[in-house]
Amino acid sequence: MARIPLNYPTDSSNEKIIEVINELSREIIDSGANINLVLQLSPVISLGQIELQKRILENNRNITSDLHTEVSKLSKITEQNSISSKKYARASTLISIMALTISFIALGISIYFSIQDNKETEQWRSEEINLLQNILKK
Repeated sequence: MARIPLNYPTDSSNEKIIEVINELSREIIDSGANINLVLQLSPVISLGQIELQKRILENNRNITSDLHTEVSKLSKITEQNSISSKKYARASTLISIMALTISFIALGISIYFSIQDNKETEQWRSEEINLLQNILKK
């Protein structure tokens, strides 16, 4: 009969539990499923299977917890990036508005000086025509 370790299955490794389950299952099969042996060994096999399932569930719970932590971190980073993106978008919009305002002011100044230059040119032309007329009259 297979030797069952002390404190089986809680203090046994996964490999040891699987080894004991396989040995006990083999004994049941080799005995031709002797009812006494089945009744004696089935609970031990079940304990090993339950312990393995418990360990798998615990491992999955730890993995899920770790994933949840990482998702939370990623969510915070994404939120911070979103806030930064909004700030950059606002700054970009403000700079664009300021650039347009400066462009319109520069256009206004350019138009003003063009009008002034045109007036001065008209005055000069008018004065030149008067001078030429005075010279021609003499």
